[in-house]
Amino acid sequence: YAARVNGETISFREYDRALYYTEKSYEQMYRQALTPEMISAMGLPKQVLDSLVDQKLLLQEARRLHLDATPDEVRSKILQIPTLNPDGKFVGNELYTRYVTGSLGYQSPAEFEDELSREITLQKMESALANSLVISPKAIDAEYRRVSENARIKYVLYAASREATSVNVTPQEIEQYY
Repeated sequence: YAARVNGETISFREYDRALYYTEKSYEQMYRQALTPEMISAMGLPKQVLDSLVDQKLLLQEARRLHLDATPDEVRSKILQIPTLNPDGKFVGNELYTRYVTGSLGYQSPAEFEDELSREITLQKMESALANSLVISPKAIDAEYRRVSENARIKYVLYAASREATSVNVTPQEIEQYY
């Protein structure tokens, strides 16, 4: 394996595939083939591995939150691929297998479907993160205090004017106070 993330592995095959597609993406962007020196200078191997580790962490969190892709969602995604559904009708298992293992380069339809499942799950997590509300720790603390810190105070209103006539303050007491 290329890496372990919380006990789960990232295979070299998965890493090599991600590195290959990242290199091809950069080649399209720069409109030239990448040399090994360019790949090293850009740090692509580390970028790809870091990205795969991040994905694995997101997938683990999605599993914990029960946001995994369902088989129906994977099936629906497959039915959205125009090549596999000309005229709105599925081409069949044989052509599907040939397309997935030939044109797309997967070892099997199951591997392709696992990849689709990961993509759907990551989209769900990204959507959940993008639509989530971020509250600062200061705001949380203020709301907690507002809700949970209560006091019961008993008091008596007593007019100071009732006592003011009986109070005698000497100039020495004033001087000493200030």
